[in-house]
Amino acid sequence: MAVALVVRLACVAATPAYAPSGDPADYDRHAISLSQTGAFAPTAQAEPGGASALRPPLYPLVLAGTYEATGARWTPARLLGVLLGTLAVGLLFLLADVVFGRSIAKWTGGLAAMYPPLTWLPAGLSAENLFIPLALAALLALVRLRATGSLRWAAGAGLLIGLAALTRSNGLVLLVPALLAIFAGRDGAARTLRERRLPAAGALLAALVVTLVPWTVRNASEFGRLLPLGTQSGYTIAGQYNPVAAQRDDFEAMWRVPETVPHFEGLFRRPGVDEADLDAQLRSLGFDYALDHPGYVLRVVVLNAQRMFDLGPNFAFSRTVSYDEMGIPRPQHGQVSGWVRLVLLLAIAGAIVLWRRRRLGPLWLWSAPLLLFASVVGLLAAPRYRTPVDPFLLLLAGAALSATWGRIRHRRAPAAA
Repeated sequence: MAVALVVRLACVAATPAYAPSGDPADYDRHAISLSQTGAFAPTAQAEPGGASALRPPLYPLVLAGTYEATGARWTPARLLGVLLGTLAVGLLFLLADVVFGRSIAKWTGGLAAMYPPLTWLPAGLSAENLFIPLALAALLALVRLRATGSLRWAAGAGLLIGLAALTRSNGLVLLVPALLAIFAGRDGAARTLRERRLPAAGALLAALVVTLVPWTVRNASEFGRLLPLGTQSGYTIAGQYNPVAAQRDDFEAMWRVPETVPHFEGLFRRPGVDEADLDAQLRSLGFDYALDHPGYVLRVVVLNAQRMFDLGPNFAFSRTVSYDEMGIPRPQHGQVSGWVRLVLLLAIAGAIVLWRRRRLGPLWLWSAPLLLFASVVGLLAAPRYRTPVDPFLLLLAGAALSATWGRIRHRRAPAAA
């Protein structure tokens, strides 16, 4: 933990000239508005001056609280990211220790403490700083739920999943591994839960719903309809599924800002059209384009999957945009990419090792990174959206290194004897 803290502090100290761009700039805009007026900033896409629910609310609220408490902006928020990143390393160590044992946990924790995509993450005002520890804490709560059958752990998991969804809307997919953890599996760890599965599911869902209620009520008041996850989906889908993004060039399948796409000309900043209306229109147009071009949908998934790992055609562009948002200095981009590829190879090796040893762990646990990845790969190519999956890749990489070190010690033992 100390190493993780020091390395992340060093990354923040190495970027004193950081200024947020892209999504972080918008989080900062909302945080300033919240700290000064108590309300989210007005929309930048729909009717001028209208309400906005484009950004999930929790991270801007956390930033606003930091600004209010410290009287400053970016530096205290980045230091908060350091603490959250260090917490994520500790949570990952605990998760690996409980599920896979101390040896794998040590290697996993060591990798997580030094892994550049995560050590640099606090240098930028990215929502993933908050999302990753929330997701890991939710999975740890599910592990404790299966071990104890306690409804408190069920409610805690529901609360954490709700908070994750209010940080990044795709956090709601964690509900699937949660329900699998409750209802699936016949292992001994789940034995104490069997008689309380329905109450546990009820407690989890109730806590999740209660967590989402304030944002849902606020949006219903502003837009006159139920929007528990805000107005982000249409904007995101339309940016990926349109004629400009589908052009066969170096930027094929890369997300476009919808305002710059002629296909959507005239939709933005119209009087009388709020963000909810705009979201519905963009979502409809995006879905229509995807249904009319199924081959393009497949190409989006293939190309985005490569670019998320700094691979594939023209990955350098998506990497530059994403790493700039994460606060990573451009001279470090190549080194960070090298680490991503190395950990990916180690993760593949670790998966093979655990599979052969029949120690792959519960399937409900691995459904979490698979769903988190699947929920974004068809929409966005930015490596920043891969970072919530990185802890699980590090866990597999830790398994590979643990197995390798075990073999080295085994070979040394006879020689020493």
